[in-house]
Amino acid sequence: MQYRAHPEAETWGLAYNHDRENADMLSQEQLEEYRRMTPGERIALSLKMTAEQWPAMMSGTKEQIDRRFELLNRENDLGNANILAAFARLKEQEE
Repeated sequence: MQYRAHPEAETWGLAYNHDRENADMLSQEQLEEYRRMTPGERIALSLKMTAEQWPAMMSGTKEQIDRRFELLNRENDLGNANILAAFARLKEQEE
């Protein structure tokens, strides 16, 4: 998967994309490959990706690092809210 740099990536020292609307999507083959992974393989991949990104995530001033993690938290919260809203719609349809 290739990532395009976010406009502020240079300021943040990041090598990955937070601009989800313009992010490259996984191909069907990549999705299938991921689905075939065992839970152990998935966690190993996650840990590898975390280790690779850790230096970039922790670089910069305290304020830059704080802003970076605030953005990640906002994105995670938004994703979680969207999942919960989808579950609520499904529940309404069942009733």
